[in-house]
Amino acid sequence: MARKLRVEYAGAIYHVMNRGDRRELIFRESADRELFLETLGQLGWTEGTTLEEKPKGDVKKVRVAERLRRDTTMTLEWIAERLRMGTKTHLSHLLYWRNRGKNK
Repeated sequence: MARKLRVEYAGAIYHVMNRGDRRELIFRESADRELFLETLGQLGWTEGTTLEEKPKGDVKKVRVAERLRRDTTMTLEWIAERLRMGTKTHLSHLLYWRNRGKNK
């Protein structure tokens, strides 16, 4: 059964919660982007041509994606797009298999 619609009043004060997925605090995109660029810089990569030259499943790309997923609230879709890793589903599978290998 669906819940009843919330009644809204003009001038009322509402409690708003801003959380990322996994109920984490949301960072500003600029902070996430800085972390992204910093991580690429550590590898000697650039956002443009270097990422496009590397395969979608490159081990270093997967490590960067794992770090971004852990340290930011950016979505899989955003990470996959920025790292040129295909779809968010493909990235999800890569992260799953990487983590599964760690737990053995």
